[in-house]
Amino acid sequence: MKIKTFFSLIVMALAATNVAAETNDTTLIVNNRKIVIAMDSAETKVSVYDTLDNKLTKAYESTFVDGQQVERIYVGSPFIPKKGNRKFKATLPTFFIGMNGLTEGFADNSHSNLQTRNNSSWEVGMTPIVLTGALTKDGRFGITGGVQWSLAYNHMQNGYIMKANNVEHFAEYPTKKNYMRYQSVRVPLIVDFQTGKKNIFYTGLGISVEWRENLSHKYKYNVDDGFMTVRNTQRVNHWGMNLEYHIGYDCLQLYARAALTPLYKLNDGTKAYPFAVGLGITL
Repeated sequence: MKIKTFFSLIVMALAATNVAAETNDTTLIVNNRKIVIAMDSAETKVSVYDTLDNKLTKAYESTFVDGQQVERIYVGSPFIPKKGNRKFKATLPTFFIGMNGLTEGFADNSHSNLQTRNNSSWEVGMTPIVLTGALTKDGRFGITGGVQWSLAYNHMQNGYIMKANNVEHFAEYPTKKNYMRYQSVRVPLIVDFQTGKKNIFYTGLGISVEWRENLSHKYKYNVDDGFMTVRNTQRVNHWGMNLEYHIGYDCLQLYARAALTPLYKLNDGTKAYPFAVGLGITL
């Protein structure tokens, strides 16, 4: 009887380990479940069996159930968003308004020869077309581009007008509604950094190319029977290039733009470079 018992134990031991693929597999019995851990130099595999040595089907990560048809969801599935990934959002404003002044050079505050009133000059515009593209997988760096339209008003000092690209002084005739106006179609391309998911904070730097059109100087001056309205068309550089910067949070942003090429040149050689600072909103 002892010999039979001994052989029976050997047979049971062999049956308990026949599911292991290699000699270094480990078998654990937990709550009437047999857990087999197979390990090699590359990976570790875990299998679970019931009391009848039926292999259980893996349904969730670290979860096993009986049955043949189960819903399988695994870590790394394309239907589960990866941690830290976010979508890169467009940052060009839908509408914007700001101050638009003129200086005698790039990054130069002087404008005495131009006789402009920069604190009274302004622009309005909109961005009907916006395009974006992420540069990194986490969506923090990307490129924002689009097409913008703007209308700028540059006011001049009282008593000064521009005529045939010359600044003239009307000493004896007070002027009224004294400004220059032009339109622009601009194509900006900006590299942005973004952070946050729902309400993003962003900042970006880039360049823009624009087409300028319909530059004219309109003013009224006093005559004996009232004010006379005059409109002079000026010579303008239709093509221009600008340096662009913006910073914003959620739908609001502050922007700054400085022209790298002049808007026009006076007959005495003085050049007029537009610059703008303002507020934009994204809808």
